Amino acid sequence: MKSIIISIYLCYYTRLIDQNTRTIFDNQLIDSFLELVNCDSNKNGKNEGKELISKIHGPFLKEYIQEELNNKFKRFSEVLESEQDFILENIELDEGIGKNKSLKENIFLLFISIITHIPLIIIGKPGSGKSLSSQLLYKSMRGKYSKKAFFRLFPSIIQSYFQGSNSTIPEDVEHIFTIAEGKLKAFKDKEEKEEELPISMILFDELGLAERSKYNPLKVLHQYFDYDGSKQGVSFVGISNWTLDAAKINRTLTLSVPDLEEMLDDLKITSISIAKSINEEFSNNQIFEDLLPGVYFNYKEISKELIS
Repeated sequence: MKSIIISIYLCYYTRLIDQNTRTIFDNQLIDSFLELVNCDSNKNGKNEGKELISKIHGPFLKEYIQEELNNKFKRFSEVLESEQDFILENIELDEGIGKNKSLKENIFLLFISIITHIPLIIIGKPGSGKSLSSQLLYKSMRGKYSKKAFFRLFPSIIQSYFQGSNSTIPEDVEHIFTIAEGKLKAFKDKEEKEEELPISMILFDELGLAERSKYNPLKVLHQYFDYDGSKQGVSFVGISNWTLDAAKINRTLTLSVPDLEEMLDDLKITSISIAKSINEEFSNNQIFEDLLPGVYFNYKEISKELIS
């Protein structure tokens, strides 16, 4: 059941950039689950499909919702957040990095997509932690040499980096895949044990800039997104400051990073976590919990009014 919930959020919830829309989706999802498990047949037989599902899975779903969701989680999104927190606890964070929602989401989506070889595109404003998250995960996932025991259960990552631009051509994109596949082949040729083979990861930065190239270089991505990445052993992560066309994002997992400047609660979380990473005594300091986040938030709101 947890896997189903996480799958729904990976495929749909994380595409929503507006926090209010995410909340609405969250509420509708739990209502739909409750409707499904409590479904009763009617005389017209219009709910036959739901009634059948209710008969087969109803008792189990009811028990899960009552015991797991109602007791532990107020919203379905909290199931996802608990998994995100677990992954983040195993990441090696440098001093001054705040454990905010963006960082947790970025790292969780990156981790899932890399180990499953499902292509991922992260869309967000500059400064939303897209590149930072990939660097942190790359540093933490070193196979059997990882500092955290959890990451020793997974392969290490070998990364191939490419930065897109207005002058990127299709051959550039094909070349970076050739490089990534070549790096993995070099390990295989050494007759390394299969379980010790790394994951060859492509980090394509400035995907949005490349899309604006007059040479239309990203058209070649479709063939790579459509094949089974697990057979090739190559994972793809694209980073963009703005949304891309549907032909690309519908072939991948897509994370639309919400604008943290519009969420005061998350600003407070960011402020406190950064302060704590520098000095644990700052954790209960009202300056970092309320004053600084509040002043910045109000400043941004006033700035928007003046501009409009």
